[in-house]
This record gives sequence, C-alpha cells and structure tokens, in this order.
Amino acid sequence: MEKIKTDYDNFEALNYSLAKELLTSPKGLVFNDKGDEEEKNKEKKQFTIGKAVHCLILEPENFPDYFLVTDKNLATKEGKQDKEYAEAMGVSILKQKDYDIVNIMVSEVLKNKNFKILLENKTETEVKLTRTLPDCVIKGRLDLLTNTSHKCSDIKTIQAGIIKEDNLLKWHIKKYMYHLQAVFYNLLLGIDNPADMRYTLMFVESKAPYQTRLVELSFDWFIDGLTLFKQAARLYKIYITEGAENVPGYELEDIILNF
Repeated sequence: MEKIKTDYDNFEALNYSLAKELLTSPKGLVFNDKGDEEEKNKEKKQFTIGKAVHCLILEPENFPDYFLVTDKNLATKEGKQDKEYAEAMGVSILKQKDYDIVNIMVSEVLKNKNFKILLENKTETEVKLTRTLPDCVIKGRLDLLTNTSHKCSDIKTIQAGIIKEDNLLKWHIKKYMYHLQAVFYNLLLGIDNPADMRYTLMFVESKAPYQTRLVELSFDWFIDGLTLFKQAARLYKIYITEGAENVPGYELEDIILNF
C-alpha cells in the first residue's frame, strides 16, 4: 500500500463507489443523470451536511478551507456574491440553519464514549491510499485510522429511526454495501485475511433526535464483503477493457413476478 500524492479523483483505480456501481447498476456509469433538479439539490445538500460532520469531527481546523457558512438567501444580490466567492475559492456553501444542525450532530457523536476512545487514539484522518493487487489496483479515502485494534473507522449520517432497530440497520448496511467498503479499507491497509479485519461505523441521525450508535462489523460481514469485492474486481476488468456496456447486468433481464 502507498499514499496517493497526485489528484485522487483522477487516479485510475477501483474504489468502493465504483465497485458498488458495477455491482448494482453499471448502466449508471454511462448515464450520469441522477434525477430531476430538486432531487439532485436534495442529494447535494445531504452530501454537504455529511461532509461537514466529517470535517468538524476529524479535521475541525480545516473547516474554513472547505466550507462557507451563510444565512443569506442565495437568490439575492448578497447571496449570489457568497455563491460566486464559494465557487472561486472551491468551497461548499452551508446554510446557517444546516450548520446549526451539523453542530448538534457533531456534539452527539462526541458524546459517544467508545467513539471518543477511537478519536483519542487517532493516527491519521482522511488518508488516501492505493494498493496493487493481483487482479486490479484499488484506492480509497479512509476517514479515521487509529492505533487501537479497530484500526479503521468511518462516520455515516443516517435517517432517523433506523439505528435503533437492528434489522433495519442491517438492511441499511447491506443496501449501501458498507461491508464492501470495510473490505476495501482493510485491503488498503494490507489486511487480507477476513479473520483479521476490523471496521467500525459511527452512525448519527441527520434529523432529531440525532441518536448515535457505534457498530462493529463481525466476521460474517467481511466474508460477504470479500465475495462482493471479488465480483466487483471481475466486473472492473471488463469495464476498463470492454466498456460499461459489456458489463454483466448493464441491461436487466425480464422476469415474471409470482405473487
């Protein structure tokens, strides 16, 4: 493994996001339209809030380098000036009311005793790594590395009401393939044996009551995640040599649903 010192986004390698796309919807790699404007703005807002939570917890000193907090209406003259400034500086705009919510979420996360232990033992944050494996080159941006037995951790925002229900939480982890991400991060750290893999997820609700829950993935999750990784690596080889159109699953097969 080694650190990526060049432009991460343009560093050609298989990462968790691309792997998930190949496994679920390779056609999405060709058609980048993710929905109507309102839906895209909603996704952008959620992404910005999640990114802000990460930053304030892991790298609070760098917050001004990534965000501009404003209470102005972006449709007004003053608001447009803030928008132009943010674009020129390459930072994200965070509305004041959203910033207030972010601070509540951060405060709740920092109350979690087990996660505080991880933070107190952090060695690096937002680490960009790559590793050359026999089948492909992989890359990843790891949120939190520690010198504890739980070497790698991540922070995830989640809608209210899911984290207190074990079955719903398991469904959520499977839906977003966080166990695949866990395998990616462990492989990037040079950990190949699923029995040795460790990964913790710090969930925080994005709406009131802003509950938090620390989740440690068990061995079975890594076994399933490793299976997904091997499938993704095989699809990635087809993707880079033959194009997305030739990846199995690009076109869905017609089926008859029996009820």
